[in-house]
Amino acid sequence: MILVLGRERRMSVSKHTEAQIVGTLKQVEAGRKAEDVAWEVGVSKHTLYSRKAKYGGMEISEAQEAKQLRDDGSWYDYKPQGNPSEGELEVRE
Repeated sequence: MILVLGRERRMSVSKHTEAQIVGTLKQVEAGRKAEDVAWEVGVSKHTLYSRKAKYGGMEISEAQEAKQLRDDGSWYDYKPQGNPSEGELEVRE
């Protein structure tokens, strides 16, 4: 058991916006070395790879929407309606 007195453990907040993150990932997808892009942005290449796992293939608007859903907690409340095998899915709003 770990007991930390006087401190709360919180996740760190990113200094970069979703637009900046998606922009750096597009540079890597265009053929630039991940190490070079990460150095310019000021993050480790491991951070860049974890962001690629999270935001890879997204456009800026999609990344902003995903962040909004995570922040609101509504992402966890999402439950598709209908039977997926029949192609009858409804999106709740």
